[in-house]
Amino acid sequence: MDDEYYEFDNFTDVETSVEALVFALKMVDEKPAFWKVAVNYTHLALQGSCVCLLTKTDRTGPFKKRSEEELRKYLNQRSENAVCEANNLEPIHADITIPKERLADLWELLERLPSPHTMILGKSISTATTIREKSLLRVIYTRNDFAHFVPMSFYLHVADLQSAIHEVLLFTLELVQSPKYQTHNRFPQTRTESLLLDAIELLENTT
Repeated sequence: MDDEYYEFDNFTDVETSVEALVFALKMVDEKPAFWKVAVNYTHLALQGSCVCLLTKTDRTGPFKKRSEEELRKYLNQRSENAVCEANNLEPIHADITIPKERLADLWELLERLPSPHTMILGKSISTATTIREKSLLRVIYTRNDFAHFVPMSFYLHVADLQSAIHEVLLFTLELVQSPKYQTHNRFPQTRTESLLLDAIELLENTT
């Protein structure tokens, strides 16, 4: 077992996140603490679907601006060296190392999405002007609270959270089904869409 590897990509990562979300939603009536799992995997599925949609053929698209610039520079240098090698010339650039890739945060990913999916979020749920914006902010802030969980208890308003997750999943489904992919959309080869529909139905039937 020690020498075995498991290979997965951005698309199967989203599929797995939604599958974990479905499991959590089936558990919330029995154990309400699973709402934490549901929030975390809703956030991961949304972020992952943004990455899949934004990634270009040269692998750029979902990274922080500096990472994007460094990666494009690296790719250009590799191309120039390849031309030199094909013509039996000394490479122009020596000791090229691939830069460290740092993913843009969810706020920036949402802003980069192509129309009609682009979402420019404010900072406050109270000043948000649409249900979708309020829902995205509620899920993001609740996930952040869970990610930095302090040793104390707090209360979740389940109805509001349930409604927010439902809206975010509808948005995620739109991204999964979008015709705006700049690379091949591999979601149709996964169970992601059907799992999202299962999660949405569970939320609609959860009391």
